[in-house]
Amino acid sequence: MMRSQGVPRFLFLFATFLLISCEGPNGPDGKDGRAFLKITSSDGYLYAYSDNNPSMPSPLIAGQNYQVSTGTYIFAYESRIYTSATTYTYQQWLGTYSISINFGTKGGKGKIFWQEGDPGTDGRDKYFTIYCDFNGPEQNVLGKRSNMPGTGISTAGTLILEQGEFLIEVKYQLKEKGTRTKE
Repeated sequence: MMRSQGVPRFLFLFATFLLISCEGPNGPDGKDGRAFLKITSSDGYLYAYSDNNPSMPSPLIAGQNYQVSTGTYIFAYESRIYTSATTYTYQQWLGTYSISINFGTKGGKGKIFWQEGDPGTDGRDKYFTIYCDFNGPEQNVLGKRSNMPGTGISTAGTLILEQGEFLIEVKYQLKEKGTRTKE
């Protein structure tokens, strides 16, 4: 008889152990944030723009945000100031820019009694702006603008703007400048 009392007690203890020790699945991971890029000109002289970012359309609409992929890309643009109906002064700029995103966090560890863990936090979206101005590029992240260093026209440099987890880096150089007559 003693044996039959031991089996139910063992089963009860085994079942209790299973309920307490078993964890549920981990919570779902948070979604990665997206990155958006806007190309514009604050001085109104942007004539042509191109880059090798496959997410950017060609031709693009200046001032519009485009969802872009992470990476480092090459860009070139030309600004023109017309001095007459047929003559203009131009500057061509060439450079690179890097785009990054905020990653979502991992979901929480599963809880006892087969409860799912807490969900991860989604990454925040990032909005980058590159100003393609006559005297060289500028950039903007979260409304904070980074101008070219120094005074006057700088012909080459690196702009790095960081605000919290937002970072954009633009390397640039003046490719060509001069005066032309419109054909």
